[in-house]
Amino acid sequence: MTENNTESNSLVPIQNTSIVKAGNLIKITNKLVFNEIENIFNEAFYLINSKHFQRNSENFCFLIQYNSKYLNDRKFKDYEANSDEDYEKAIELFSTVIIKQPSFKYAYYLRGIAKDHLKDYKGAISDYTKTIEIDPNFENAYFYREGAKLLLVDIDWDKLIG
Repeated sequence: MTENNTESNSLVPIQNTSIVKAGNLIKITNKLVFNEIENIFNEAFYLINSKHFQRNSENFCFLIQYNSKYLNDRKFKDYEANSDEDYEKAIELFSTVIIKQPSFKYAYYLRGIAKDHLKDYKGAISDYTKTIEIDPNFENAYFYREGAKLLLVDIDWDKLIG
């Protein structure tokens, strides 16, 4: 039997040691890169999506960082939480992530989305702008920032008219 094969009729599966080593290296790298933010970020991400999916063990922090198309998944298009309290808690958690890892663009971006939902458009614009400063090629941040600017203008018009 070669190292690349597993014996299917064995009571104890024999794994390819190269794959196990690579898996362990990914876990170690992931811990080094995300340090202590992983669980905090995952909880915040769940909260801003809590209306559409159940709590699970997916590592959103890892998936989002290493798969640029992950956030474009249809289930995340609306970022709908069950309540305003979920958005508020998510903002607190994303803020904690930012304190621990100030260059993590996704924490700013998603905190901006939570602020958007709470109609804190100035705060959202600030977070989207910071996301763009970190990564000028992050197209979604431009899109959401422009949307928040339009909503902010609408609110100012309401004050002038009303």
